Amino acid sequence: MNILSFHFGHDSAIALIRDGVVVACQLSERIKRRKHFIGISDELIELFLSRNGISVDEIDCCALTSTQREDLYIENSGYFQLRFARHEDDVVHSAIEAELKKLDLPPIDAFLGKTVEQRARRLARVVVPHAINPVFRTSSTSFTFFPWMDYFSVATPTPYDTMERIAEQAGELGIDYSGNKFGFHFPASVTIFGKSMPCYIIHHHATHAACTYYLSGMRSAAVMTTDGGSGLERGGWWSYGSGNQLYPIAPHYLEVGGIYAQTAKAVLRLGSSADGKMMGLAPYGSPSLFDEKLVGNAFDYDVLAKNGEFPFAEEKRYAWERFVRERIPTLGYDLSTFGDPDSPLDAVNADLAASVQRIFEATLMKAARATADLFERRGLRVDGLCLAGGSMLNCPTNTLIYQSGLFGDLFVPPFTDDSGCAIGAALWVYHNLLGFSLVERSAILPADPYLGNLWAAESRLAGRPSSRALSIEHVEAAAIACARDIASNKIVAWYEGRSEIGPRALGHRSILADARIADNWRRVNLAKQRATWRPFAPAVLKEHASDYFEGAPPNSPYMLFNARLKRKDLPAVTHVDGTSRIQTVTRENGLFHTALSEFHKLTNCPVVMNTSLNGPGEPIVETPEQALQFIGNGYADVLYLDGVRIAPVEMAAREAQGLVQ
Repeated sequence: MNILSFHFGHDSAIALIRDGVVVACQLSERIKRRKHFIGISDELIELFLSRNGISVDEIDCCALTSTQREDLYIENSGYFQLRFARHEDDVVHSAIEAELKKLDLPPIDAFLGKTVEQRARRLARVVVPHAINPVFRTSSTSFTFFPWMDYFSVATPTPYDTMERIAEQAGELGIDYSGNKFGFHFPASVTIFGKSMPCYIIHHHATHAACTYYLSGMRSAAVMTTDGGSGLERGGWWSYGSGNQLYPIAPHYLEVGGIYAQTAKAVLRLGSSADGKMMGLAPYGSPSLFDEKLVGNAFDYDVLAKNGEFPFAEEKRYAWERFVRERIPTLGYDLSTFGDPDSPLDAVNADLAASVQRIFEATLMKAARATADLFERRGLRVDGLCLAGGSMLNCPTNTLIYQSGLFGDLFVPPFTDDSGCAIGAALWVYHNLLGFSLVERSAILPADPYLGNLWAAESRLAGRPSSRALSIEHVEAAAIACARDIASNKIVAWYEGRSEIGPRALGHRSILADARIADNWRRVNLAKQRATWRPFAPAVLKEHASDYFEGAPPNSPYMLFNARLKRKDLPAVTHVDGTSRIQTVTRENGLFHTALSEFHKLTNCPVVMNTSLNGPGEPIVETPEQALQFIGNGYADVLYLDGVRIAPVEMAAREAQGLVQ
């Protein structure tokens, strides 16, 4: 069973699932070189199929999803055609389809909104995708607009209340959630390059839930999704995973992800990847704005608004921004640099970051406790907790939930943000709708992150696009040579096989440096043209992790948890609060593991600095040409490109003269 899956929202992607195994995933941003790229084009579809050797005749059905409120624009070329109508080969029940038929409501109208007012508001805030921008296109064409399906249909209660009371009500034993799995998709039809087939349009949070549960290796789990969605049920859901089935239970009405993003982007104006920057900024400040009453969901904020303690807005992110702008001037700060992106370390900005981080952590911990209470009330024994959604990129929060011991195990996939939505949509179809059994997963690397396209590296070396002359050396043991270069304090760009999917570099598209040398924190930030206060993460051989770090899961392969440093000899990867965003490395990580092992042999240190292989403001490198451009622009001393050592000619000449170790 081959399922071709499309995610049209930000961090758009195309994925292929074969018999429950994720075979490949292409992130559009890596191809188009625009971070968080929105939309899918015919060109991207053709590239994915050709790079992964897939014929459309091999595809059995499609899955399709998007980010909330980010609509579908389909090219009118005839290559990819979509209809909001059930395909004749599709026999899977859809509660949404049944409900719309009962209401005599066309899906396009329903997906825009249930009332005329909702539809008008919806159309007033349409997000135009990058895919139709001529800057990112090789040809011009017209498009057909399809509204995204912010819609679900369940026959069970979805009370709007505090998280504790939602858990109490949802935990009642008499409620049957088994039918809810059919309330999060709509049956459609697609024609791709002339082949017609069923297409399943999958609700956004269903894709997050599927992406984490079905890749966790667990046989049963509590599932919680949460992201930056704001308004109504968009903030996330609780679900129950049992065997090959996922049963949505209730929305929790969290909006703290939107509050976090609004602070980072609109108030502190931290630019691209603002949320991640604010997570790194928070340890420089004190949480002076933290107040326990600000810990809760949308309902809690509505209660505060009724009491006159908080502004009212349907989307709490906007109420929060107003609250902050009114509150900050009363706290005695120097306001001259408030919200100045060039002065993030000033007290007013760092303290705001610390405050929102503390609110975020406390809110997600409250949600985790409510999750545990819900499952205890229903008498459901589960293997652990599965988390997903962009909010779960927040490493300190994940770590607190892990350390709480509320659940026996905790899993977060490496593509927990919207980059994993195409994968999650296909898994929802394969397991939850079509009923196929779970697939055995590795205990060490249950979700394989190395899913990018295959590229023939050496065939492209002759036509290298570079502003500098490069020396190319075919070394016999690239991992050993790489270890020597790191030990010689070179900044090494490491390119290996398929790229990792998700925002974190995991050893296939990485910049590596010696973590023992304090100045490498400054040096690598300058090479990447980043602010020098921004921290870096360590990659450590798993068997030695406990010698250097504590407080994180012993298996932490995706750089999604913080650990506390037990010693002081890794200054380049030790943040100001004494923590590091850890990646444990094993043989499953490929030649990267060999390089780290060789570095350990040379230096008796099993840790290196690991950050993403990308130029300033760019997505992670995907292709050999992009890697060559990177080294040609002088962002690293040496590049290893699938075993080939490449360095600027002037560096190679100095090495030959013995001027460089």
